[in-house]
Amino acid sequence: MITSGENLEPAAWAYEDREVVGGSWFARIQGEAAKLIGMPNHMDMPPGSWFYIPTRLEKNPKIESIKRQTINVPIGWPGSSDNNIGNPEEVGQLMGQNTLDLVEAWAPALLEAGALQSDLDKWAKELKVDIDTLRVKPYLKFYVCTAIAK
Repeated sequence: MITSGENLEPAAWAYEDREVVGGSWFARIQGEAAKLIGMPNHMDMPPGSWFYIPTRLEKNPKIESIKRQTINVPIGWPGSSDNNIGNPEEVGQLMGQNTLDLVEAWAPALLEAGALQSDLDKWAKELKVDIDTLRVKPYLKFYVCTAIAK
């Protein structure tokens, strides 16, 4: 999930024809990809579904301990001072590059699903501007679950 803002709310989509405060091109691309190729999209999932795996693990008698954690990784910037990740500057820069690479990697599947090359080019260009200028300071939210067997 792409988040932004002080409260790390889901990021709004960016649009070509209107200004959206906090609008993120990565959120837009992720949402468009979800629509085109049927990827899970956080907006379409029922409440609690992010925690489906830990819930299943809790029911397993062979599991002793379960730890849930949410990690917000900054995309293209070091993140806020309360971010608990090591080397935030490096992580943010790597995540920015990984995001650009991911969008490029999605292109064949999106084209096959009906996206136009001109749209993909525009989205990639705008995403690069987002990352280079930090117009929006996004995070990629990871839901992490670890378990220890008995």
